[in-house]
Amino acid sequence: MPADEQSMVQVHDLGESYDEVLAKFRASLDDTRRHWAAYMLAQYPDRAVLQVVADAARAAVHAKEVQINAVYKGRQVTVASAPAKPRRVIREEDSLCALTAGTGWPLAIDDIAHDPITVHHAARQLWGSWASVPLNIQGYVAGTICVLEEGERSWTQREQKALAVLADQVSAEVEDWIASERSN
Repeated sequence: MPADEQSMVQVHDLGESYDEVLAKFRASLDDTRRHWAAYMLAQYPDRAVLQVVADAARAAVHAKEVQINAVYKGRQVTVASAPAKPRRVIREEDSLCALTAGTGWPLAIDDIAHDPITVHHAARQLWGSWASVPLNIQGYVAGTICVLEEGERSWTQREQKALAVLADQVSAEVEDWIASERSN
């Protein structure tokens, strides 16, 4: 049997239907695009703009710390924070913000130490409460804006709405930059 016919038989012998193979390909493609969007967020060159947003988020919700993060390839990259800190990279499994990036929904936990979602999470030792909204870039969750507090705290609807508006601004800014890069 010729080599290409043999390859055809091998693929056919996998036992997967066309729809299953296509679904896996699309999922892989979506994952690649999500990682690309997060990478572009991490590469965004105007750090001053991100810093203004981080400062505005901190003022809007009166939180101890705010982080703007890109989440991709198993890690979280903090691209801006308030108070301002050096850029930081942590493993995704050590990140509360990765929970938001994974679900694509705004999340809030009023008491990290006693919430079932964070019962085994390393953040229990560092923070008391947390809220996060996704950064959607070109249709993919590329990162988050996260607010962290040392003690227990309830996050109001007004605070969550303020974070969502700021997330939309960051997303639009990064998308505009991507569009300008593509046109050059």
